[in-house]
Amino acid sequence: MTSSAREAESAKAEDRLLALADHPVQRMTLSSQVAERLIQQIGRDGLRAGDDLPSETRLAAAFSVSRPVVREALRHLAALRMVELSNGKPAKVMPVTPDLLGVYFEWAVRQDIDNTVELHELRQGVEGMCAELAASRATEEEREQLRALAAEMRTVLHDTDQYAELDARLHLSIIDCAHNSLLRHLAGSIRGPLRTSIQTGLALLAGNPERLERMQHQHEDIVQAIIARDPATARTLMDRHIGGASRRIADEAARNKAHMQSEATGGDPA
Repeated sequence: MTSSAREAESAKAEDRLLALADHPVQRMTLSSQVAERLIQQIGRDGLRAGDDLPSETRLAAAFSVSRPVVREALRHLAALRMVELSNGKPAKVMPVTPDLLGVYFEWAVRQDIDNTVELHELRQGVEGMCAELAASRATEEEREQLRALAAEMRTVLHDTDQYAELDARLHLSIIDCAHNSLLRHLAGSIRGPLRTSIQTGLALLAGNPERLERMQHQHEDIVQAIIARDPATARTLMDRHIGGASRRIADEAARNKAHMQSEATGGDPA
């Protein structure tokens, strides 16, 4: 690169840097800084669910801030379900829960039908991994519970409400059998949308006994692969099972969109 070319490139880089001035740096409030420091301290001190934090007075002294700043920081952590606040008592560390993610997924699915399709894509990745891990990690008792659950599903195959309930229980049980707490929390956060998506998928199969039977066979095959301790097959079958449901829901979403566009324009769907 010639000297003039380097100078030109340097000038462009400087212009790009100066352009960042249009987006001023956001200063963190004192309470946000204290909240961040508290999160770090909780991890550094190895505090567990149920442990108390120091009093507001001690925290204020430790961080050299006022008690109202500490109080605001603790309210922020409470909103994130990280601590529990009680009048007259120290803040208490809360257990990890899927609550906040659950609110997010519930809201996302209610906002847009496309998010229901994307939820299935998320499920495919999470539950495929869980099926694979379950085949390696499930206890004998858990394997027997999965077998019994799949057998019970067959007895209510043509009762949509009961079948949907057992369907959700089976999928959540397989997730539990993976014995991975973070995967369980992630899956727990989509528990509500999961049941809704299962009901939606079953509604699309209503009145089609052959497809219902095929779906039940898929459940039984997944359970059998887990019982047989075959991780690769369990994952492949789960991917295929949820992938099929995802495609059905995507097709239905496309038809619904076309119908709505047709009604909006007063013409035929494209």
